Amino acid sequence: MGGEADSGGVYLYREAEDLFVLHGATGVSATFEEAVECWPHASLRGQTVAGGSPLYLRHDELPLMELPALRMEGFRALGVIPLLWEGRVVGCVNLASHCNDEFSAAARMQAERSVALLAPVIWRVIEDENARQSRNDMFHLLDSIRDSLFILDREGKVLWANGHAAAALGYTGGELVGVNVLDLHPPERRDEALGIVVDMLAGKQNVCRIPLLRKDGSHLPVETTVTLGQWQGRQVIFGISRDMADVQANTEKLEERVRRRTANLASRLQLEHFVAANSRRFVDPENLDAAIQAALAELGDRLAADRTYVFELDADSANMSNTFEWCAAGVVPYIDELKGLPQTMFPWWMGELQAGRPIVVSDVSTLPPEATSEREILDMQGIKSLIVVGIHGGSRLLGFLGMDNCIAVGPMQRADVALIEVFADILGDAIHKQDSERALAQERERLRTILDDTDALICRFQKEGILTYVNEAYCHFFGLAWEQLVGKDFFAFIPAEERPGVKVKFLSLTPEKPSVSYEHQVTRSDGELRWQRWTDRALFAADGGFMEYQSVGIDITDYQRATGELRGALAQLEDTVESMVHGLSRTMEARDPYTAGHQRRVAELARAIAQEMKLDAESVRMIYYGALLHDVGKGSIPSEILSKPGVLTEIEYMLLRCHAEHGANILREIKFPWPLWRIAASHHERLDGSGYPAGLKGEEIPLEARIVAVADVVESMVSHRPYRSALPVAEAMTEIRQGSGKLYDATVVAAFLRLWNQDGSGFVETVISGRAW
Repeated sequence: MGGEADSGGVYLYREAEDLFVLHGATGVSATFEEAVECWPHASLRGQTVAGGSPLYLRHDELPLMELPALRMEGFRALGVIPLLWEGRVVGCVNLASHCNDEFSAAARMQAERSVALLAPVIWRVIEDENARQSRNDMFHLLDSIRDSLFILDREGKVLWANGHAAAALGYTGGELVGVNVLDLHPPERRDEALGIVVDMLAGKQNVCRIPLLRKDGSHLPVETTVTLGQWQGRQVIFGISRDMADVQANTEKLEERVRRRTANLASRLQLEHFVAANSRRFVDPENLDAAIQAALAELGDRLAADRTYVFELDADSANMSNTFEWCAAGVVPYIDELKGLPQTMFPWWMGELQAGRPIVVSDVSTLPPEATSEREILDMQGIKSLIVVGIHGGSRLLGFLGMDNCIAVGPMQRADVALIEVFADILGDAIHKQDSERALAQERERLRTILDDTDALICRFQKEGILTYVNEAYCHFFGLAWEQLVGKDFFAFIPAEERPGVKVKFLSLTPEKPSVSYEHQVTRSDGELRWQRWTDRALFAADGGFMEYQSVGIDITDYQRATGELRGALAQLEDTVESMVHGLSRTMEARDPYTAGHQRRVAELARAIAQEMKLDAESVRMIYYGALLHDVGKGSIPSEILSKPGVLTEIEYMLLRCHAEHGANILREIKFPWPLWRIAASHHERLDGSGYPAGLKGEEIPLEARIVAVADVVESMVSHRPYRSALPVAEAMTEIRQGSGKLYDATVVAAFLRLWNQDGSGFVETVISGRAW
């Protein structure tokens, strides 16, 4: 300010925290700088700056400030000038003077002009800092992952590697950048590694188990997967290498267990050599069958056996088969004959193995009596002595490993038993691992086949909507290849006007309510609009953190069209039925002028009662139409009886009572959507059985007939008849109340009385053609 200011500071506004934060100061003490490190948007300065106007205070106005530190620093004048960028406040510049009592107009103008020029520079600094922080946060996250991560260009050169990868391979800083990834494999296996990578990118292989080469030349055992992707606008290859040291650790534990078992054997060194060699042989064999066969040969040769073999149990453990066999020269093999043998042939043998006990027989002739079946089978094969131990995988007995001696009879060496037990453990782990991997691969293939064969559209995508997986049905529906869809915005297929509503549904998903179903339109690649029903699910980690979205959709366009057509057809059908009902009702009323309008008024009243009882719409329609035709049977009654002004004779009354049955018979012959005949047949029945024509009681009378009965009684009593004048409303109300639960359904009566009490006689006037009671 033309030399009038001797100190100042720059503050930037943090919208998330609603604070102005100091980013640099000059001419002030460290104590003061710490005291004014930030101040709230709601303060006097904040409110003034938020309005876009500068604030200037003289020495006698400084006490108005809410920060005592301003006075303690000895300022005599203060200026706060907002930093504006594209019409919004991004911060402010504070200027202060220890000498001048106030800033002159010229100084203020100069300061405001300088701050205006400074605003775009500061805003670029803010944007650069935010972008740099976002990148740093991302790289920090990737560096914290315990796997080795690589980003390669299409030629295989490392563009970036995380800290774990550099540390695991013995490199520092950016030493890996620019290195060809094949150079990180043993030289003799680089061609093999290249072929596996090509197969993985083509979807023909899942993992590469070739070790990585450390800087010091040692090997790092890993499992590596690669996939194509996008990085900073270019197509790259992502690689993830998982340290397989845990597998080696398991092998080392197994070898340690072997060493403990054979500590007291004279042949300890040879035993350890055999076990270690076979442990490595079975860690990740390319051909497990060949490895087992070679190990049996080595075992038989080392123990001078005549035959070594493996039997495996079927999945249900009911049968067993000789699957591997090695025979010394001149010994007859039996592997082809020993297939599908029932376990019941070896009851004692299998009992011992199930109990975890090895079978050690120095002389077959000394087998216990309970092993009679086994001794006969062994004698047939000429076996003199043997050792058999169980092969376990997890908690299940998979089979057994055996060694026979067909010539000698004599005590088995404990070292031989220990060796076979340890080898059986190794073999069990290998078989169990292979079975597990095979089952897992089959399950993955089965799942992939299911997902690709289903007609449902299945996809997964990130929080921003970027697709990470689509099945074949999804590709076929949108008319795009897998490569054209993965990486594309999921929401781009939804019409713009529906997009916000769909996004809100996704954002509403939580670990407590992770899924939602709804319908909306989508646009295919050819521009056609189709209706889809989607079930969306948000996937969360164990700690509640969001992972990704998964959606399953089916096309319902044809269903929507058919539903629309069906609604039209049903509306037309209902119009036809209504016309037919009204026509029959008017025909009946034309024969009986005294009851003209009776059926219509009963129908209106019955419908109102049904609605008050909260019956469904279909039941209400049935009651309304049934009430319109409840007296259709009177068409068979002579008109002179219907219009007779005096009291009916007993015969005339009996004829009149027949109208209920006649009406039911007429309506049975007409194919209505509802059984309207039940209303005509039963509207004169009473709960206590005193009604007609069948003398039904209680719930034997259909509910719809019980409703029409109340409406019929009320309307008949208050209407004029040839044989009497209309009765007072009070008398009709008394009849209904006194008959509730005896003659008339109490629930129906209560609903009618509620309707009456809601609007008094005005309700009746509305329902029964405006006639006042």
